[in-house]
Amino acid sequence: MTSAGVKVDSALVSMFDELKIRHTQAFLVAKIVNKQMVQADQSIPPRQCHENDRALNQSIFQELKEQLQDDEPRYIVFDFRFTTDEGQIVNKLAFIFWCSDNCGVGSKMIYASTKDSVKKLFKGLAVEFQASEKDDLDYDRMASEIEKKK
Repeated sequence: MTSAGVKVDSALVSMFDELKIRHTQAFLVAKIVNKQMVQADQSIPPRQCHENDRALNQSIFQELKEQLQDDEPRYIVFDFRFTTDEGQIVNKLAFIFWCSDNCGVGSKMIYASTKDSVKKLFKGLAVEFQASEKDDLDYDRMASEIEKKK
């Protein structure tokens, strides 16, 4: 249970572990349901990505970004998979806390107070990003930060 009294669905943790180990999906999106449980957001369909193709990875990221609502916070785990210009294969998981300025104060508070507890259950994250507007969800900037993490 988190500090805000919100529980994390064990199925969500299993989905994360599957993503981390098998890289079967390109991302995982979670939301708080009824101020009681963090669960997978079924409204955003998962995408498969088995390649280290930067253009494909960026395209999937853009699709995800377009599906996020301005008035609904979300926890996102994105599997950054690409090959750098130097030929280095990058395959790292990033935690992204999406909480637009347009979200209600109550939603902002419960998501912010639950975030660290959710992250603790997602072992193996390389980096965390926070975004309060869509422009903050910049693939190139985030990929650059990911590349710096060795």
